[in-house]
Amino acid sequence: MIEAAAIVSATINHWDDFAIIIALLLCNENKQLGERTKNTSPSIDEGMNLVFLLLFCLNLSL
Repeated sequence: MIEAAAIVSATINHWDDFAIIIALLLCNENKQLGERTKNTSPSIDEGMNLVFLLLFCLNLSL
């Protein structure tokens, strides 16, 4: 359902809302990945770097 909110936000050009929703989705996926693997490996840190990079790039395009 949250994916639908991201699509709607992008469709109506609400890029700040879109970025927040995508960041939350990525954080949630990283959390679930950590729970599945029961490991605090660097992959979670790499995922967070991806979130910050995405937010930075979207900020530049605004």
